[in-house]
Amino acid sequence: VHNFPRRHCIKLFEKRESDHTPGRVGQVGLRCFYCDEFCLPSKREAIYENVVSFQRNHLESCPSFPKKMKAKYKMLVQQEYWSSQEKRPSHAFLRAYYA
Repeated sequence: VHNFPRRHCIKLFEKRESDHTPGRVGQVGLRCFYCDEFCLPSKREAIYENVVSFQRNHLESCPSFPKKMKAKYKMLVQQEYWSSQEKRPSHAFLRAYYA
């Protein structure tokens, strides 16, 4: 689920003097493939957190994100959720273990 947006929805760019975006020249940014909305992390260490935030916040609301791609992304998110739920110990197991 994490690779899908990185491969199909988000591209990295380096801020240049000719770009009409705020930020420092040479700063790494994230840009939506579909609507060109962007995010400029304040420091290199924050790039991962910004990618995760961009995935959660922007992809749901992007008006240009194709419906087929959005449906596939939602399916992957849902599969990951249910997969993680299956790996959690059940309440019955926890009660028996701590009894």
